[in-house]
Amino acid sequence: MARDILLQAAAEQCCRGRDFIKDLPITKVENTLAWHYDLESFLEARYTCWTYKPFTGQEEVDSRDSGHVPGPGMSS
Repeated sequence: MARDILLQAAAEQCCRGRDFIKDLPITKVENTLAWHYDLESFLEARYTCWTYKPFTGQEEVDSRDSGHVPGPGMSS
């Protein structure tokens, strides 16, 4: 029964090979308490930076007289 459970677990976990389980000597079976713990961590990084657009001859030009400079990510 233990060998069948090992073969089934190996098939579900996509192990590289299962043939060794057929010849594996099982000498002792014990009931024990075990904990399975998965730690999943995700990292997200964001940043802002200034971009500049060259002057192409449009009529209105932003200046100090037009108000405060918008922050990063703000559209004009």
